[in-house]
Amino acid sequence: MQFSTTIDATGNAEFPPIASVLRIDSFNGCPYSWRWSVGFITETRPATPAVPAVGVPGDEDYVAEIPARDAETVYAELCNGNTSMTVEQFDEWTTQDAGPYLLGITAENLGLKIVTP
Repeated sequence: MQFSTTIDATGNAEFPPIASVLRIDSFNGCPYSWRWSVGFITETRPATPAVPAVGVPGDEDYVAEIPARDAETVYAELCNGNTSMTVEQFDEWTTQDAGPYLLGITAENLGLKIVTP
């Protein structure tokens, strides 16, 4: 399980200004602890359809099939660490979705601002 959100790291000397993504994963324990990373998206590659083979296998002019490729986002990690929620934060966690709640706690712990897309 992994969650991510867009952040604004300007004004926080702990992180490079290019930092624009907060990710969390590797959850364990109770109250939870987890791994965080801050980075940026370097490239987004679009999906490409498959290209069928042309010709007869073994012939000189045969061109093999090129398989389809899913869309891909390339993430560059700048820094990472571990954090956890306090007992109070765990007690306040009621029916909220895990992702937004844990991202909010992490951003608060790191002094980052979540940017609403």
